[in-house]
Amino acid sequence: MNRWIVWTALSLIVMGCASKAPRLRIATATEAQLREANEAKETWYFFQKGDVVPFVPSFYGAGMGAPESAVPIQAQRDFYLVFRRNLPVMLSLDGKRRFEPGSTLLLVTPSASGRGGQVNWISFIGRPADAEKELEALMTRAQ
Repeated sequence: MNRWIVWTALSLIVMGCASKAPRLRIATATEAQLREANEAKETWYFFQKGDVVPFVPSFYGAGMGAPESAVPIQAQRDFYLVFRRNLPVMLSLDGKRRFEPGSTLLLVTPSASGRGGQVNWISFIGRPADAEKELEALMTRAQ
């Protein structure tokens, strides 16, 4: 009986502490919803498979730059980016569990003009442990 009481009490505490953070589908969100989400302590931005969302990479520090227009990124599966105030962005593939997202790979290759080189910044969005396997599959498809 005591175990049941403890279990019930713990369950109620966990449910009370569960995140009530807004969940917002980024591809269809209104400007007002995005502004409100930016004010929240935590927001789960949802990407549905097939959604195309503009992505604007910007660099500053030792090197500075940004593209003139956004790069369209298409979601290959459902996922969430979880933004928490003053904490690193997290990734969720199931809408429940969060983990630090992916990894980054930099490659230098000859530029398309044939003069000089170019830096290829490749960012993997997924479980870091899957990055190598996914990159190998990507390279195989590209050949």
